[in-house]
Formats: sequence, C-alpha cells, structure tokens
Amino acid sequence: MDKLTTIDTSSADDKVLRLPALDSVSPAAGFVSIFTPQDKSSDLDSEETDANGIRLHSWSTTELRDFDYKSGYFWAVSLCPCFAVAQLEKRMGLSRYAVALATAVATYAGFLGVFIAILVEFFSYFDDSDSSFTTMLLLLIAFIVLALVISMRVAHLRTRVRHRFLIPGSEKDDRYVGCLHTSRAIRQMGAHLKCDRAVFCASPSMLHAYEV
Repeated sequence: MDKLTTIDTSSADDKVLRLPALDSVSPAAGFVSIFTPQDKSSDLDSEETDANGIRLHSWSTTELRDFDYKSGYFWAVSLCPCFAVAQLEKRMGLSRYAVALATAVATYAGFLGVFIAILVEFFSYFDDSDSSFTTMLLLLIAFIVLALVISMRVAHLRTRVRHRFLIPGSEKDDRYVGCLHTSRAIRQMGAHLKCDRAVFCASPSMLHAYEV
C-alpha cells in the first residue's frame, strides 16, 4: 500500500487533496476502527458505572444469593460481621473506620452476651436454681432491642447504598432484608462496593463522592 493516497477533486480551483493512508496512521500498521457518535455513546452507556467504577441502577450480585462457602468474605461476614459493617460505612463515608468498628463491636458483643445469658438463664430455670421469670423477660427484651439495632443499621446502610447508586427498591424492602437476611445484605453491599476485595480488618478507601 502506498504511503499517500491521492484523491482528485473537481473543485473550482482544481486542487488535489492528499490524505495519509491508514497504515501510516495506525501505529501497528493494521486496521483502524472508527466509531460513530451513536456507537460510542451506546458502548459507554452499557457500562453503567460511576466515576469510582461502581455499578449503577442494579446490584452487582443477586439480592439473596446462595451461600458461597468457598469465599473468604462469606466466612468473614458470617463469623465476625463487625469488620464488614465498619468497612461499608467507611467506604460510603458515613463514619470513620475506628468509630464504626467500635460501635459495631459493642453492639454485636452485647448481642452475643445477652444471647449466652438467655441460654444460661433458660437452663437454670429448669434446674430449679435462682433463675427468675423477670430476669428472663429483661434479657429477652434486651435481645430483641439489640437485634433491631443491628437490623436497622444494616437496613439504613442498604438504603444509602441504593440511593447513591440509583438502585431500584424501597425502604420497606431494605428493612425486610436487614431484619431477615442481615448477613446476606452485608455480603451484597460488600460485593457491590468492592469491599470483599479488601484485606480483612483493614480500612478500605473512601469513595470520592463521600470524602470529608
């Protein structure tokens, strides 16, 4: 192929327009793809991600996916969700990592402690020990309150994630998922915000839109 391609134009001045050939334009001397504005815009719209590379308009994973026993993030959320919740709140810019982790540890530790106390009180009640109905009732109330605090925290966080990335849904659905599928909701948000790729216990980077 010639280095220059000559196009004869029959203009008023009978000028000759000389254009470089494609092989001189392409660094690899190969084919060059030219996209029209329509093709280019449709290609960009198919990505549907924001400036941080987070997917928009839909979750990156299914809402209530099956258990992924081979995933380390699955076990991290199931056995110690405190770090996962703190990472999500830091990622969204809702709180500093140390503050979010401290409050999460306090809440989950209280929840676990009350649960163990209920079991001890329950078996002591049948052993005719010093157990009382009032103590059991107070422990059950504390257990329910702490469970609601954890569920509402996850539901509120899920609502913020949906609003930030324009994901369809309602606050009622968020409360439902936060109460009945707490760990799954955390894993879903972690996968969407790419917190599942962060090192366990480490503080993730904050999304640019939420830097303070």
